[in-house]
Amino acid sequence: SVAEVETGGTFSCYPNPVSSQLTIDSRQMAIKTVEIYNVMGEMVMKKKKQESRSKNQEATLDVSELSNGIYIVVVSDEKTSVRGRVIVQR
Repeated sequence: SVAEVETGGTFSCYPNPVSSQLTIDSRQMAIKTVEIYNVMGEMVMKKKKQESRSKNQEATLDVSELSNGIYIVVVSDEKTSVRGRVIVQR
């Protein structure tokens, strides 16, 4: 199932707009993967989290290589995927 969220839902992205380091903070799920898509629906970045004993509720991505624009962030755990939007701006 995929839920459409902005911020304050299952996860939040900050800072937004972002210029280089994007932090994803999930309060309700253990993050397994983070994917970033451009507005054309093409995946431009993917990060897999390593297993750890603590809950993987935070991920950091370097988005400094991405062009300015709006991107869709998809955060997944073992069962669910949720989406949010982030703006890359320098």
